[in-house]
Amino acid sequence: MRPLIERSEALFALVKGMTLLAAWFAMRRYYATHGRFIDAACVGGSVVYVVVWLAWMAGAALSG
Repeated sequence: MRPLIERSEALFALVKGMTLLAAWFAMRRYYATHGRFIDAACVGGSVVYVVVWLAWMAGAALSG
């Protein structure tokens, strides 16, 4: 995603939104048969996203 955000914030937002929308459609489709897995994947993915974001922010704070 770095090349996208370096090129344009709007392009980054568009691609990020499209990937989130694609994931939402996939989860919505499979929720009826794999609901427990989808729930766990959402929670796990959210935790990983927050950890990565916090590490990124901590790295930026410590380097500056």
